[in-house]
Amino acid sequence: MESRGEWRLLVLVLRLGVMLMFFLPGIGAAQLVLSGGNVGVGTITPNSRLTVEGTIESTSGGVKFPDGTVQITASGPTWHQILSADQRFVLVMNNEAVLDKETGLVWERSPNANPRNWDSAWIHCVQRTVDVRRGWRLPTVEELASLINPEGSNPSLPAGHPFENVQNYAYWSSTIYPYDGGLMAVWFDGGTISPYMKTVNTIYVWCVRGGQGSPSIP
Repeated sequence: MESRGEWRLLVLVLRLGVMLMFFLPGIGAAQLVLSGGNVGVGTITPNSRLTVEGTIESTSGGVKFPDGTVQITASGPTWHQILSADQRFVLVMNNEAVLDKETGLVWERSPNANPRNWDSAWIHCVQRTVDVRRGWRLPTVEELASLINPEGSNPSLPAGHPFENVQNYAYWSSTIYPYDGGLMAVWFDGGTISPYMKTVNTIYVWCVRGGQGSPSIP
């Protein structure tokens, strides 16, 4: 080795080899290769910083990415996961929004505290800008209800959530009530779901980003 940096890399490779012997059955020192600054495990021709031929198993903890998020599954959110608040919610967009890893939706961290009729709520979300990003909308009733924890109180959210300024009151959704043309709303004081008249009632709005979008309401 000609430089201190190369010595450090060799030490790192040797340590990695020892660890991988526990995780990859059949991996031995002869199958751990350093080539051109790249590390190969189970291959003698690594073409990236770390090339592994075989399966790497993580039994706990998941994989941590450069943005600081930890992912415990390679599949996208499928709504079947039940995660604790510290694993479920991640602050994103300069801490102004929250990623829900159970659903893949991005929510405002601190919803606006001014009650509005539905038309005003819709416009508010469409025009919303967070961390120089638009693309916000009113959530569907199912998306809004996915935040509810019936056992929670003041408001009815999962314990340890990172949200701020959420009211113990009703929030608009984009879902039509099929019987009288009203719109569905979700109460964050117990989780009740009920219809409201879009031009008469004034309740709160909580914008969301991502997902399938919402239908156009006449």
